[in-house]
Amino acid sequence: MAETPATHRFPAKDPDETLDYTFDFTELLQAAEKINAIIVTTIATVTTPPLTVVSDDIVTPANKEVTVFLSGGLVCHEYLVSVRIDTDSAPTARIIERSCILPVRNR
Repeated sequence: MAETPATHRFPAKDPDETLDYTFDFTELLQAAEKINAIIVTTIATVTTPPLTVVSDDIVTPANKEVTVFLSGGLVCHEYLVSVRIDTDSAPTARIIERSCILPVRNR
């Protein structure tokens, strides 16, 4: 069954901060299903300075959450952060993507 992407909003971050954000896929995965691969993208109406993906990782023992560390960004702009996962579902891996809006503000 295809999943309908949901867009949420993270609290604002300062451009000088490097913060972690968790995308929880638990409700979308079957009981024994795990995340095999991650692709993280950021989209904005501006390109300088960029919002940078410092690192990403599958962080739970059950392999159902992804944590992304983000830094930078331009004050008064919003970025769309998307995490796409591939699962270990057989015979065909499922692909699920979730996005979140991240505003950048001076704090």
